[in-house]
Amino acid sequence: MHKCALSSFATILLLGTGCAKTEMHSFVDPAFRNRSYQNIVVAVQLDQLDRRDDAETIFVTSLAAPGLSCRRALDIIPPTREVNDAELNQALADAGADGLLMIRMTDYYEDQVYVPPSSTTYTTGNLSANTYYYRNQANTYGQINSTSQTYTSGGYTIKKPRLRHEATLWDIESGKKAWIGGTFTRGNGYARFRHLMSSLASEVKATLEREGLVEVALR
Repeated sequence: MHKCALSSFATILLLGTGCAKTEMHSFVDPAFRNRSYQNIVVAVQLDQLDRRDDAETIFVTSLAAPGLSCRRALDIIPPTREVNDAELNQALADAGADGLLMIRMTDYYEDQVYVPPSSTTYTTGNLSANTYYYRNQANTYGQINSTSQTYTSGGYTIKKPRLRHEATLWDIESGKKAWIGGTFTRGNGYARFRHLMSSLASEVKATLEREGLVEVALR
């Protein structure tokens, strides 16, 4: 999973960078524990076509590795068509797929954190002075010129996205579920859709590798 832990120096440099991390609990059907998939089609169930396009692309890019071919469901079944189970199975068979990975969002909400306002004042100045001596006594006269600037921050609410998904890997040959997983993704206040999907895809990949359902990618 993605790690958001950064050093304090890096945090300053990366202030405003989106970050997300995903936790997963999953289960492999005992009948498929020795099964390794090599050609997976990824289908992300989203109503917005642009987001589905982006999400499936992110998953395919993340999962693809030597020994594992991945394709988007959008490229197998055009979204303009309504297909039944038989037509879906035929399309997957024609694509040479042995697994169908389906991703479905089950919950979405936001944690809101209020950042109270605060202000800091910076003052800069210069001193000009002259010194003269009279009867062995030094006298100094000068002038100080200064300017001050006050910077205010805070006074706003940060929204942190929280998502839950169900991930299911279907075995094409048998038509049965080989694996199912439940995920929880947390994003920081700057996380966008691509950060959340990248975190989710990375954790799904790591879990499938750990369960032996796909070959471990060379790193």
